[in-house]
Amino acid sequence: ADGVLGQAGFAAKGGFPDFDVDSPQRAVFSDPMGVAVDGAGRLWVSDSGLSRVLRFDSPASLGTSFDGDADGYLGRFEDGDFVADAGASAFGGAVSGLSVSPDGTLWVADASNNRVLRFDDAANKPDGADADGVLGQPDFDAFDFEETSATSLSQPYYVTAAPNGTLWISDYNNNRVVGHLNAASKANGAAANIVLGQPNFVSSSTGIPANRATPSPTQVAVGFQGSLFVGQYDEAGRVRRWSDPVSIFARRVVRANRAGVAVVRGRAAGATLVQFRVPRQGGFRRVRGSAAVWNARVARLASRVTPVRFRAVAFDGRSVQTVVRIRRPMPRRRR
Repeated sequence: ADGVLGQAGFAAKGGFPDFDVDSPQRAVFSDPMGVAVDGAGRLWVSDSGLSRVLRFDSPASLGTSFDGDADGYLGRFEDGDFVADAGASAFGGAVSGLSVSPDGTLWVADASNNRVLRFDDAANKPDGADADGVLGQPDFDAFDFEETSATSLSQPYYVTAAPNGTLWISDYNNNRVVGHLNAASKANGAAANIVLGQPNFVSSSTGIPANRATPSPTQVAVGFQGSLFVGQYDEAGRVRRWSDPVSIFARRVVRANRAGVAVVRGRAAGATLVQFRVPRQGGFRRVRGSAAVWNARVARLASRVTPVRFRAVAFDGRSVQTVVRIRRPMPRRRR
């Protein structure tokens, strides 16, 4: 490694010393569980043993060893110690996964309180600030788990914010992953929109078909191509991937001009590449535009009707095809 936080050097491994009452942001960790880096390069660390989250504004400049003060903290600091509790400013005893949205919203998985907290514009909040929202509980003071539903969580250990605004939460005891669309705009205690690993929002069974199950989900990550990756803490010890289905859309029939040229326009989803092939003109060629919104100029059409094959391909090779029939106008009859 190039640097170390929380210890005076690479060889140090001592347990957590007496807490420094005068410095609640002292960067000496007790069971750190989650890390996240925001768009400005700030490092966020969930310090589970002290029920707090620390912020480092310039972590790469801290040297090869650093046990000084972080630049800020979240958590309830009272009478020289951090308090494990519910409420808008506190975390339970197992504050774990972190994720930062592109707009600077910090999401904190507060597993002990069966909830996920939202901190808007987190980097500019004062130390110990209140959260702006909560999911998994109806309000900031609630912390119990009663029953599995679209609004409840049971020990959510990890969370990740996708670039499109969807928040994914690993709901450990419910053996599922839930997704909240446009999560930052939701009211406290709002229902999830998506469930993976269970047939519905009220099931938490482990007897789900293997290709659909997510027993004991842990870390959740969104891949560059949009796929969702979920770690499993069970005997299988594996990582699952969910990818969007590949689809392609275009008009079934397109008319060419009298010169035998046509422009085909369409859309695709879940794809990174769209290609087309004209009979007797070689193999597949790339379309113009993006994979999501594309167009193709098809020329040298000699037949009355030419079936042109279009193919949308995902990053992992999954593909789907459609055929567009291009009709060429009949030549005008001479009188």
